[in-house]
Amino acid sequence: MDNYNLDITYLEKRMSTVNSWEDWAVFEKEFFDDTDWPEKDIDEIIKESEEKAVYHNGLKWEHITVSYELSPEYYYWYEYCSDYIFKKLEPEQHDINTNEQGKWCAYCKVYTDNSDMRICPFCGRKLFNMQD
Repeated sequence: MDNYNLDITYLEKRMSTVNSWEDWAVFEKEFFDDTDWPEKDIDEIIKESEEKAVYHNGLKWEHITVSYELSPEYYYWYEYCSDYIFKKLEPEQHDINTNEQGKWCAYCKVYTDNSDMRICPFCGRKLFNMQD
């Protein structure tokens, strides 16, 4: 797997300049060009999809399978930026999703249907709205 290094300070600075979906497309291509992302082998995807749920503090956490072979840190920052931009460009819909959808951790690849969670209990990172 390639190592995708991100300068987080520069990433956050550039993220603040995104003011339209067209800006987001340029930003996404610059930092998260998925045409270069390696895909997982189908056997690995099947294996991950069969992982059992875990329980933590009374909540059920289902595993999520992502088809790309990316470092957890890089994938987390991709989702972080996507969430930030969605909230910036469509704040009303983001708020609806925040209150009505479950949450998932892009770093740990786990999901809970509890919409009140904000921080992953496993890694301490921000949780994102689960998209249907």
